Amino acid sequence: MCKKKIQQVLESMSNDETQLQSDTADIVMMMEDKCCFLRECFVDLNYGTYYGQNSGGGACQYAGPLPRAATDPKIWALVAINRPQFLDSLTCGICLKIAFCLGSVDFALKGDGRWSISMQAVQCPVGGSTIQYAFQGSNPWYIKLQIRNARIPITKALVRRNNNWVTMQRSQDGFWILSDGQPMPDGPIGVRLTAANGYVMEDSIPRIDNSNVLEGQRRVQVPYDPSLPSA
Repeated sequence: MCKKKIQQVLESMSNDETQLQSDTADIVMMMEDKCCFLRECFVDLNYGTYYGQNSGGGACQYAGPLPRAATDPKIWALVAINRPQFLDSLTCGICLKIAFCLGSVDFALKGDGRWSISMQAVQCPVGGSTIQYAFQGSNPWYIKLQIRNARIPITKALVRRNNNWVTMQRSQDGFWILSDGQPMPDGPIGVRLTAANGYVMEDSIPRIDNSNVLEGQRRVQVPYDPSLPSA
């Protein structure tokens, strides 16, 4: 279903080959971000299995207290995800609905510890909590920012510097980076965030702090979207 919808959008684009090549990567990523939230779209993962508890935060580098959504009673477990679905860390902090057969028993030895499953991205149960921020190894010349506890993934982040919005680059470990050699001015840091459903919001981070998880001064959150599935 997802691949079909992506292909339909690509076919409806301009017939100009140069324009098609330049836009394809962005369009495919946009469609993957949104398609994974469609109610009829479950991604077949072939198999799921258990793994040992790791307190190091995994590839997403969740140091300190877990985001509010991760501790909600609706969240059954924390999971590690396959590389194809990791989407270069875009899915860090995402909430997933897993479809499988409850109550089934497999006595075959070759099936021990492996279960056929499929998944669907859903809106996280953030309640009344807001988006949070964590810095890693940052200073005015180098910003590495983690955006945590969003209802749905953040797909674009800009930082305000000298009255201009500058695009940050997503890292492989769930952060957003600005390292263009220009220093940030003193004071709170303004950010503009775009969610996977296209919602745009602005917030202000009080300071660069590499030791603590910070609340935004505007207390923003992606609003509940009735068109998307929920946990």
